[in-house]
Amino acid sequence: MAIHPSQVTPEPSHRILIRGCQVDTWVGVYEHEQQQRSTVVFDLDLDVDARLAARMDRIHDTVDYALVVADIRQSLFDRRFHLIEAMAEFVAQRILERFGASRIRLTIFKGPVLDRVDSVGVEIERFSTVALQRLKAGSQVSDARPLAGAVR
Repeated sequence: MAIHPSQVTPEPSHRILIRGCQVDTWVGVYEHEQQQRSTVVFDLDLDVDARLAARMDRIHDTVDYALVVADIRQSLFDRRFHLIEAMAEFVAQRILERFGASRIRLTIFKGPVLDRVDSVGVEIERFSTVALQRLKAGSQVSDARPLAGAVR
């Protein structure tokens, strides 16, 4: 279960950045949006502990961003959402659970949907329950190791 950012402010750790990830999926409340896929664009910041990966120079010691992108695209291929807010919550929870990130900041843009507006979007930030438990126990979030970049 994801924790709202107002509940915890961990110290920063390694941050993996994914920008401009385009995904064709079903999202929208209007009939024309439900008749064809829309392209949404994701920006993600994932906090992970990549100290071992940095020291050993091995991809399996960190979160593999190619696997994150593939997982997002696969999980949204046939799933339908009315709101990008619901999509954002789904993706954030999935990434926290499957890839061992301690924190995710996720932005989704969709567009054009309004006249003379390039895009609309939503941004959320969530923390893993493991990160919250470690903070309550007195350790830092940066001590948590990622799940070796693989999907469980």
